[in-house]
Formats: sequence, C-alpha cells, structure tokens
Amino acid sequence: MEVLNENCTVYVEYRGNCVFIKIKDISIIESQGNYSKIYFNNDSITVHKSLKYLEEKLGKNIFFRANKKYIINKNMVYSIDAEEGGTFFYMKIGAKIKVSRRQLVKLKNLLS
Repeated sequence: MEVLNENCTVYVEYRGNCVFIKIKDISIIESQGNYSKIYFNNDSITVHKSLKYLEEKLGKNIFFRANKKYIINKNMVYSIDAEEGGTFFYMKIGAKIKVSRRQLVKLKNLLS
C-alpha cells in the first residue's frame, strides 16, 4: 500500500459526490465504527473506511494515532499538555484529544 505525503490530495466519495481533500488540511480523523469522520479546514465528512485502514494509508510521517478513537495531524497540534486525567493534544481547530497511555510512550519517543 502506498503511503501518502502531505502534498498529496485524496479523493473520497461522499453522498454521491467526489470530494478532494489535501492531506495537509486534515486535522483529525475520528473513528465511528466501520466509518471514519475526517475533519479538514472548517468542514468534516464521514467515509466508509476504518480508522486502521486510514492510519495505514496516511502513514506516520504526518499523522499520529492518539488513542483508539482518534488520529491527529502532527502539524495541526497547537500544544501538548499533561494535566490531571492524562496528556492531551490541543489542536489548532480547538479540539482537545486525549493521548492513551500506550501511545504516550510512542509520543515521548517521537519527541526525544
């Protein structure tokens, strides 16, 4: 499977239409069972692809699996804060995404 880079544009089918999304514009991908909700710019769409499939397709250069439910674009992170209750990504779009304990180890390795 070819891994995409931030300069690529992906094509997705959404409600019978063709939607083109620039990889660098994707901020968060949220799991919704067998579907995934892709947040980009000030919009979002739900696609019939699993989070695991999208994680493999998008690769780890730009994206990071924060927990079982979310993949985040590392370039869209405003800050990373350790608080009571865990470590969180604060995204430029205003979202707060918790980092799982398992992924926190990977995040620390990534940042060191």
